[in-house]
Amino acid sequence: MKVFISQNNIKDYVIVLPKDCSAAETYAASELIHYVKKATGVTLGLMTHGSYDYELRFIQGDKKTLTVDGFHVYRRGNSLIFEYGGGRGALYCVYAFLESTIGVRFYAQGLTYRGWEKGTWMRAIEKIPSEGEIVVSDNFDLQEKPAFYYRDGTTHALVHEEWC
Repeated sequence: MKVFISQNNIKDYVIVLPKDCSAAETYAASELIHYVKKATGVTLGLMTHGSYDYELRFIQGDKKTLTVDGFHVYRRGNSLIFEYGGGRGALYCVYAFLESTIGVRFYAQGLTYRGWEKGTWMRAIEKIPSEGEIVVSDNFDLQEKPAFYYRDGTTHALVHEEWC
């Protein structure tokens, strides 16, 4: 699969995190790197400072405006900005981008049993397209501001460190 941000190939981009980034922001960036590589074969670089011609920049936004879980992904020049209210927002931001642009889908994390003969639970069921061409347009705008403070009404996700 080929992914373009406007006319620029995603292979030319680097992820830029804030200097004092949290563990959640680092994990969100690693998820973006992981799934872009699985879909396109491209390994994105990761930086914590500087300015680049082509960047996927993570920005901690205003928690009052975005809420902790809220986010806004948009274009600014050649850059794609991932703005979020808090750590969980960074992760939701990345997953929403992967789902809406590349077509990555996540199903039934930890809930599907492989069967008695294998004796294990599946870590995750995911769908990752690997063919085609995707263009993130100049007017790309993706945002969510959840009505609830916390998105999960049950406790199963609260005990799994990758999903909290």
